[in-house]
Amino acid sequence: MEIRIISAHSAIAYPIAVHLEEALSATVHLSSSHVNRYELAHRAGLPMQKVSQLLAMLQPLSPIVRMNPALTDADFELYLGDNNTLDNWNISVHADNEELCSEFVTKLESSGFSCNNSSTGYQQESKMLFGGASAFARQAIQWFAKQYNVSLSERKDWSEEDNDIWIYLRHPKHDQFPPRECFDVQVHTDSPESAISLRDVLLDAGFSQASSSPSDSFLSLNRFQIEAGPFAQSESQSDLRQLEFMCRTFLEQAGVDLERYPLHINTDSSDSLQAKIFLPLRQWKEGNLLPYAGPYPDRFELFIQTDAPERLEALTTQCRELGLAGVSVQTIRESDPPTGFEMTWGAAEEVPHITSQLEQFTREFLSEELEDDDWELYVNRRPDEEEWSHKIQISLPIRRAESGSLTDAILSHARHFDLAIYSQEMDRLNPLLDELRGMGFKTFDTNSECHEDTPLIRYGGALPALLEHLRQRFQPFVESEISLQKAWDDSDDDIWVYLPRSSVRPEEPTMSLQHRPDLQEWLAPNGEITHVDSPLVSIQQDTVQIADMTLHRRPHHDSNLAPETSLFQHYCIDTITAETLSFIATSVAMREPCLLEGETSTSKTSAVLYLASLLNQPIVRLNLNGQTDTSELIGRFVPDTDTSTQGSHKTADSLDGLPAAPASESKSSGQRSPWRWQDGLIVQAMRKGWWVLLDEVNLAEPQILERLNSVLEQTPSLILTEYDNAVLGPGGEPVHPDFRLFATMNPAEYEGRSTLSPAYRDRWRAYRFVTPPSETEYLHMLHLLVYGQQPDVTLMGQTYKGGETTAPYSMLADIPMLGSFLDALARFHASLEHAVRPQGSSGPRLGNRRRERYIFTRRGLLSFIDFLANLVPGNSSPTTRILRIALYRYYLARIADPNDQMVVIQLLDAVGIGPNQWMFSGQQCDLVLVDIGPNSEELLEKAAALFEEEDPEQVEELLSQPQITLYRDISLEEAQELRREWEALGATVDLQPHLQEEDEDED
Repeated sequence: MEIRIISAHSAIAYPIAVHLEEALSATVHLSSSHVNRYELAHRAGLPMQKVSQLLAMLQPLSPIVRMNPALTDADFELYLGDNNTLDNWNISVHADNEELCSEFVTKLESSGFSCNNSSTGYQQESKMLFGGASAFARQAIQWFAKQYNVSLSERKDWSEEDNDIWIYLRHPKHDQFPPRECFDVQVHTDSPESAISLRDVLLDAGFSQASSSPSDSFLSLNRFQIEAGPFAQSESQSDLRQLEFMCRTFLEQAGVDLERYPLHINTDSSDSLQAKIFLPLRQWKEGNLLPYAGPYPDRFELFIQTDAPERLEALTTQCRELGLAGVSVQTIRESDPPTGFEMTWGAAEEVPHITSQLEQFTREFLSEELEDDDWELYVNRRPDEEEWSHKIQISLPIRRAESGSLTDAILSHARHFDLAIYSQEMDRLNPLLDELRGMGFKTFDTNSECHEDTPLIRYGGALPALLEHLRQRFQPFVESEISLQKAWDDSDDDIWVYLPRSSVRPEEPTMSLQHRPDLQEWLAPNGEITHVDSPLVSIQQDTVQIADMTLHRRPHHDSNLAPETSLFQHYCIDTITAETLSFIATSVAMREPCLLEGETSTSKTSAVLYLASLLNQPIVRLNLNGQTDTSELIGRFVPDTDTSTQGSHKTADSLDGLPAAPASESKSSGQRSPWRWQDGLIVQAMRKGWWVLLDEVNLAEPQILERLNSVLEQTPSLILTEYDNAVLGPGGEPVHPDFRLFATMNPAEYEGRSTLSPAYRDRWRAYRFVTPPSETEYLHMLHLLVYGQQPDVTLMGQTYKGGETTAPYSMLADIPMLGSFLDALARFHASLEHAVRPQGSSGPRLGNRRRERYIFTRRGLLSFIDFLANLVPGNSSPTTRILRIALYRYYLARIADPNDQMVVIQLLDAVGIGPNQWMFSGQQCDLVLVDIGPNSEELLEKAAALFEEEDPEQVEELLSQPQITLYRDISLEEAQELRREWEALGATVDLQPHLQEEDEDED
């Protein structure tokens, strides 16, 4: 029998060739060529029993078999290869024998496979999991496994695109011998003679790989324990029971009281290849091993944390009389995280007569020590952590409570945690939700679904005092007591509150406002709204008039920091924006620092920049964050790299190209220093009369903001303590009279925001919460963008004219019935924006299942219109289709949850621009010829056919009229098609809504 093996994989082909020569006494030739097929070809006329014989010898290889009539110089050709190289597959090998694992990985890698991962651990079976692995790759692996007497079962677990192959190898000896003869048993003890003794007992019982290891490294375990390892498997349970019995017998013979010191069996490490026995016998004999079972007080140590240790003598005496293993007092430091009055235990819950007495002693102590009886002792059960098995901890922050700082410290810790509230009656919680948002949680989410039957708070590392505060605030809204459940470890920052439906109703306020109160008449000069002939904003050469406020205007742009007015062509001054703009203008006139708070995209920043552009006022904008430091605001030393001015005072360049502070000189030598001082933005602005806008002010660290306290005073000042103690303000260099300071911030419930302290917020004498826009404001913005119409606005009881301006997107104005569409779009956008607000009290709610809420703002509307302006002109698709694509792109495509998408579709349908309700379906209109354009025979022919005229002169006379209705009362879609057809012939046509005449009165 002659066989030719053709393959580039010599590491596979060579051992196969040797095997076939020995097993079949065949002549085998090797040809090293790259092939992309995996098959066995045989010559014509070859007996099939020889083919079967060869296939049996190739197992587990199972190539495709075919006859090759052209094969004459050999009986067989075996092709070993496929379309992928072997290193295309990502191999992971897991074995229950280190030697087997290492050798198998080496074999695969020498064959061209790529092994990315390997490990040893218990294996129940030998198997191979794969996704898109080819038959050749899998059977090559099977071939190598066969060399170790291992047969791999195969299972396709992943898609064809997945290149992973996971191999699990169970050593054949583990199927031939009992576990006690295959796996190690290690004895760890602090008593060498005991280790040797127990090892000999195990060897005599048939645990052939038992070993002893005297060691102190395990002593933190503080108990007698068996780590079962591979003996935790079901097939090894009898060996584990025997192992446990021998260890218990050994401990009893050593005199160990197993009621107080029971042998613990740990089966969590079942994938390990070793069983470990831990016996701290010497520690037990010397009395240093605390009991860890039974109703004995000497099992536990008590740790009392307090900021008033000198006042605890009576309490510690009572606690020691209980017989505890130890009582120690630890002093709370100022830098320690805040805690309330808490009692925390682990395994002590098993001994209630001890914990109840400790709780009683502590409560009696607090009632005598604290005059304020509002403080409650909170009892907290720790999870089953090993380090807490023998600990009891009591926290007593007495001085903090007496000083009044404890509550603030606890509540301020909320900013480290994510709060999620689950309730089907969210509207009842609105007053409380506003209060909780003010606490400044890292994130704040609400969900209208609650799958718990009883009130519950789940948490991880949250402070018990903070949890108790939340429980007390939520308790009036539910019938039964809210329970606390520690569901996650201390590193977790989640707090989940579940409030099922309840018949209890907390006391409601006497009035609930759904809309902002209308105060215009109350603010009007004589209690009656008056109309002003001038617009809200009136620009003169030297002044700008905004409502009743007149501001000085710089004559020209004398700084590149003044915003260009061309940037605000799309800026719509609606009522809310007018109020904000007027508020800022008054702040400028009053020289008051101005803080604007509000949702994203409510024109906080743009209103300040717009006013600066009107006044030609230089302004610098700084986005604050958690990494912002005082050097950006005040200044810093920077390397002086310019050597051209040595011997003179070189100055740093400012943002405006003007000189800043001089470089310093050495006092001893008079030589120039290699460093120079560079003023920060605040210092430059105070000197040069810039405005400074601090965006996202509540993202910065509080200590950074506090550095500007003196700048926020009625007479701003600043001492450059970072440089030369120079004074800006009274007693030093005067502050430029044009200097102003502004800040913006999102509400504290936005992720990452901090709550500003009341004292700091109060320094901003001009503070305004900017109201989110409503349907009216959105519609005004759309009409400005398309039609150039600034709306009339009513401000402080006076109405100002809006007027006409250049429309940035005037090319859209010709779209038929676009006005009706914009009305519907504004109504839909306002409804959607309300639906995603966490504080909304009615209507559908969106994004309750998400950690990040959806955002829909003015920016989205601007993007929507910009999209239309880029697609509609010259586009062959119907305008209705482009409108629908825009709705999908900027609204539906941004919604992740299918249920939320259905809510958005319902909102679209409700205003007539949705998939199920389209306002223009069946809309009738007229197609009007405005201009015939260049004459053409084809147009004349179409006109003749349209008006059933054969006389060309009659047709020309008809078409010479100023306007003529070509088609009347046809659908919008049909009219758009016809308009494109006529315009292609050079005519100019228009679409007009068809106005049906009113029926005459039958009488």
